[in-house]
Amino acid sequence: MKTSLVQFSGKEEYTFLFTDHTMETATKSLLEHFLIRFKSIDENPSFKQGTKGHWNEDDPDIRSAKTYAYITDNDQLILLDASPFEFLTEEHVKPIIYISTKEYAEKFGLSVQRVHQMVENNEIPGIIKIANRYVGIPDDAVDVFRQERKEGKK
Repeated sequence: MKTSLVQFSGKEEYTFLFTDHTMETATKSLLEHFLIRFKSIDENPSFKQGTKGHWNEDDPDIRSAKTYAYITDNDQLILLDASPFEFLTEEHVKPIIYISTKEYAEKFGLSVQRVHQMVENNEIPGIIKIANRYVGIPDDAVDVFRQERKEGKK
């Protein structure tokens, strides 16, 4: 086994156990790396020589620790319990509010005709077309026309 993710009895945090018998606290970034890039775990220096002490297989705390996941010697991820990774599925997504071409024109001081031209040329990111007639522009869409003029594109 290359790396194990465990939780010791009475502790809230999770801990990684490495093959060199060192330990490391499982931060969110390490948990994400462990789950997503488990095949290249050997290339990450964060998964070698932990800084939170050493472990021994005969230690009663190690024997009573709950194992959540581990990576086998042939780079397979074995996930026994996904609860340490739940933070990766939490979405804090701000809803997208769409405005009309007229509202976009007013917001950025453009003519409605110019906005229609920009829509036809796909110059505004994130637009949606409904039945080839109605256009929704994300309220937080940038003023592409002015941004391009600043960059010297038009």
